[in-house]
Amino acid sequence: MGRAERRVVTVLFADLVDSTRLVESLDPEATRARLDAMFRRMAAEVRRLDGSVEKYLGDAILAVFGYPTAHGDDAARAVQAALALRDVARSLSAELTDFPPRLRIGLDTGEVVAGAFAGDLRVSGEAVHTAARIQQAAAPDQILASVRTVRAARDSVESGPTRRIVARGKQRPVEVAEVLGLAMPLSFGGERTVMVDRERDLPQLAEALDRAVHDRGLVLLVGEAGVGKTTLARAAIERFGRAVRVLWGRCLPEWHSQPWWPLREVLAAAAGVPVTEPASVLASAIGRLVEAAWPEPETAGTAAAGVCRLIGLEPDERVGPPSQLGARELAATVAGVLARLAEADPTLVVLEDIHWASRDLLEVAAILVTTSTRSGHRLGFLGIARPEAPALASEWTAGAGAERIDLASLPSGATSRLLAATVGEQVNPDMVKRVFEASRGNPLFVKELALAIRDTGAGLQRSLALPLPDSLRGLIGARLDRLPTSGKPLLCRAAVVGRWFSLAALATLAPEEGASLERGLQELATAGLIERLPGHLAGDQERYAFQHALFREVAYSLLPKADRSELHERLASWLGGVREPPEAVAPHLVEAVRLAAEVRRPTGADRRVAGRAAVVCRQAAQRLRDQEALLAAISMLDDALAMAEIAGTPAEDRRELRAMRGSFLGAIGDSERALADLEAATGSERAAIRAQAFIELSNLHGVLSDYEGAATLAERGLREARSARSGELLARALRAKALGPFISGDLVETARLLEEALELSIRDNRPGLAIDLRLTLLPVRLHLAMPLGEVAAQAHELAAAARAHGRRNAEAGANWALGEVHALQGDLDSAERRFVTAGRQLRDIGLSFQLVWPLLGLARVAIARGAPERARRLAEEAIEITSRPDGVAEPDAFVHLAEAHLAEGDLEAAAAATRQARASLQPGDVVLHAEVERVEAHLAGARGDHQAAASLLRHALAALTITDYRLDWLRTAAQLVPALVDAGFRDEAAEVAEEVRRHAEAIGAHALAQGLPEAAP
Repeated sequence: MGRAERRVVTVLFADLVDSTRLVESLDPEATRARLDAMFRRMAAEVRRLDGSVEKYLGDAILAVFGYPTAHGDDAARAVQAALALRDVARSLSAELTDFPPRLRIGLDTGEVVAGAFAGDLRVSGEAVHTAARIQQAAAPDQILASVRTVRAARDSVESGPTRRIVARGKQRPVEVAEVLGLAMPLSFGGERTVMVDRERDLPQLAEALDRAVHDRGLVLLVGEAGVGKTTLARAAIERFGRAVRVLWGRCLPEWHSQPWWPLREVLAAAAGVPVTEPASVLASAIGRLVEAAWPEPETAGTAAAGVCRLIGLEPDERVGPPSQLGARELAATVAGVLARLAEADPTLVVLEDIHWASRDLLEVAAILVTTSTRSGHRLGFLGIARPEAPALASEWTAGAGAERIDLASLPSGATSRLLAATVGEQVNPDMVKRVFEASRGNPLFVKELALAIRDTGAGLQRSLALPLPDSLRGLIGARLDRLPTSGKPLLCRAAVVGRWFSLAALATLAPEEGASLERGLQELATAGLIERLPGHLAGDQERYAFQHALFREVAYSLLPKADRSELHERLASWLGGVREPPEAVAPHLVEAVRLAAEVRRPTGADRRVAGRAAVVCRQAAQRLRDQEALLAAISMLDDALAMAEIAGTPAEDRRELRAMRGSFLGAIGDSERALADLEAATGSERAAIRAQAFIELSNLHGVLSDYEGAATLAERGLREARSARSGELLARALRAKALGPFISGDLVETARLLEEALELSIRDNRPGLAIDLRLTLLPVRLHLAMPLGEVAAQAHELAAAARAHGRRNAEAGANWALGEVHALQGDLDSAERRFVTAGRQLRDIGLSFQLVWPLLGLARVAIARGAPERARRLAEEAIEITSRPDGVAEPDAFVHLAEAHLAEGDLEAAAAATRQARASLQPGDVVLHAEVERVEAHLAGARGDHQAAASLLRHALAALTITDYRLDWLRTAAQLVPALVDAGFRDEAAEVAEEVRRHAEAIGAHALAQGLPEAAP
């Protein structure tokens, strides 16, 4: 039986009723002789049904079904054994008339640890104690089974109604049912499943993929685990032959450690190198691929380095420092690479197991698909997922016009053909029926049942009862028990590495060496449990993969937790020694500590491992943050803090981890958790940590419209940043402080603070931060009514810097600013081109919320051109993008919708949009209040109430006069002139018109002056 294992077994506990009377009435030797005779017959029945007698307890017997060998139907065997034991007792009643034996029997199914100790079988776990307690609740001659056992036995058992019993030592009542008998006669007894009953599915998928490639679309193949999705996909793709380039990327269950792995696989395949090549080889090949596809040769090298960094590869030194690409830029860049490939050959990208994908990866994949399908080239996508995948949400697939194909389980006839194909013989119809009922047509279930029957030598023509197993774990566990002696331990160790594993990694965990290890792997491959990866995937290494993820899960579950812990720690040490990135090492260290904590109090060694884990998790989180995989980074920091708690890490180091996590949480909008972390970090003894905490808290309070609190926190952050003597922190603190004067209308002070921050970021060599600050400054300078020529020059400089560093968000912001400049200059064609470009860039990187600004710019252009219907559609799109569940959206979007309705002459719709704009306003936002008053004035004028229109505009102008919102003052004054004329205040109108002309001409805003009436006083 070897070392201990964790197993799902069914435990049978049978106790002799009123044995005290027997002991008191007979000589001890006579008592023992009677009990021995009865127990020998009982043990024979247990063994006949392939159970194991764990121990005799005086007048009771404890038997286990499912260890040391599982059969996939062990619960059913245990039920039959219980009935057989009761029959033994009844048959002895005729012989022992002075003391007719009667039994109480209890059964339960659950996970235990089982193994051989001092030559005897030992089983421990909750199921053992629960079976004993259920037995105590049974009446004499009665068999009670837990509901889990009844469900596991399924159609093989007849049972009474369920009821709850209070079992001694159990916190909750146990649900049981009486076993009344068997429902039907019961007897018991590397292949690849052939594809059956896919005559419709295969051509449907092949045709859909052909359409996807040639019409630039997305196909989603959806089905439960084991239903044959990947097998069908491969068969459909084989029909293309060499006519289509296929790039395959797999999402890993361990997404938090390697979130961009599918993109690495796709890029490696596109570059023509195995993904298992050394990181330097991959980085070089992928770098060359990206450089060739990058539109600007002068920045291609830094962009290539940025892509490598994001997918976890160290950039090739020959290209210089990496760009500051983010996750969205990564998607846009990969889309560009794929589009270039598709220019030469039709290309299909397969993303397998997207149900494992993180939210970070789903967002990037959505951008990749929607961007690529608009490329105009022959480029399609296939996503393979289980039904519960978040990727199947409508908002994820709507942009690409996805075609979904749901793969169903097999009908009864197909189950028969699959059984025959698997075992190589004609199948008895009765067995087909039972296999179909047990498997529910899942091809993997069918295959595993067939192999279990065939391998045990059961005749296929006999009528077999095949109850549904407790889980697929039982079926696969039975198959693993039939492996050679060394096969199962080797497979279990491979499972610790993961679904895909290398010979080198496994060698660190397995006692076998050299030829013995390779021979063991060959046996596992012959058994159909693993496969050796082909050379184009494995490179120059020996690499293998589990044939199915469930095989790996079952093999892993067999290892006791203490053994798993030790193996994970050993593997982590090896990974660190071969310089694998921290995000590959951290999960193994964390799992080692967690598993150990589940089975023992932390030892000194455990705490030391936890301390290592905390350090490595922090390193991994920083790398993941650099890759903009924020959710994965937060998960790593969750682990780091948990490990630090176990290790007894000093409180100061834990505050640093919380400050780091709080900043990441704030970036994804999780304000509640971010506030808790950051407030805790403000108590740090280190000025840099306190500064980071106060700066991030200031930003969060600003988002929450607590402007006074934001200002106070920004000041504290500034003081701490000065104490820390960090240029970067000072720059970030100044940017946070700039929010207060911006809201109050002191834009001169806002600009001064941002310019000081910009100078610090440049001095501290923080180019990414500098670009962000320059982007923030552009709209401030527009509001200040800086000469438009100067604004345009700064926007062009920003766009060039953004392109050089791969910051497409900043480049889009520069294009938006140029669109505003052109619109103010009266060049509507140029304005439209810039707004369209900005919108396209934001869409490409998935920043949908920021799309509102180019959309509203285009709406203004449409109104100026007399196209109110288009303006209305654009404004409605902007509202949809920014809407919250409570119906509040960007007020500016409602303002533009109202203006579009006014241009159409629909005053009621305009009034409704205006009310929504006012309802969405935040207190203290001077400029947006003035904008809403402008549209209210326009509406009043359209209704003929010119006095009210003039009054509203005067009020808005007065509010803006005491601020630095000079461009907004100019817009309001320009609108006030015709309102004053209509209200009869022609002298005042002339004075205001003259002032507007003077200021508009000074900054080059010719469009504002062009609309003024020429009326004289």
